[in-house]
Amino acid sequence: MLPHRAGLHSLVASRAGAASVTGLASLSSPLGPLASVSPLAAASPASAAVGSAASRTGAGASSSGLWPLGGGWAACAGPVRWCQKGQPSKQRVPKREGINNVIMPNTTQLQYGMYGIRAMAGKRVGAATIEAVRRTLRRKIKKTARLWIRLSAVVPVTRKPLGIRMGKGKGAIDFYATPVRPGQIIFEMDRVPRKVALQALTAAQHKFPVKLGFVEWS
Repeated sequence: MLPHRAGLHSLVASRAGAASVTGLASLSSPLGPLASVSPLAAASPASAAVGSAASRTGAGASSSGLWPLGGGWAACAGPVRWCQKGQPSKQRVPKREGINNVIMPNTTQLQYGMYGIRAMAGKRVGAATIEAVRRTLRRKIKKTARLWIRLSAVVPVTRKPLGIRMGKGKGAIDFYATPVRPGQIIFEMDRVPRKVALQALTAAQHKFPVKLGFVEWS
């Protein structure tokens, strides 16, 4: 074997041995890839500058599987999505005729409060209407009382712009609504006198598109 080839083979073997030792050390240590970093390299100004730049830009985090967490580093498979809240659906849905007149037995009984407000007819109600009724009720029963909303406007409603011709697909989402069924309880109240609850019902009737009824626990 030629001298330069022998030197090349020895260099490759030495690097492979060092890589295997580093891999075993990182696997045996609970810190994972951080165990392969030497204290001198971690304390050097150059490595500190590179580390701070990587933490600011996010570079190199996905390659090592480490992500910043509360000032330190945590080993995880990918970026953590913090505070994921449920968003309404952005998928446009077809119209469903007659769904507002279907009675749902699981929505006709009180579940939380002593008094409730019930819809006497079926209709589609938008999120703005629900918010207007909620503000009216809260203004009447005051903040010391408890209020539960039994509706959730998650059905997207589309609308085409004015002056546009028909066709070219479904329109964009305009607002979100929910079907209200006959006999469905839409609001519940507690820690409030019966007289005040009846006054709140009268005030909410001016904001709601269908006739409302009063329900109390017996």
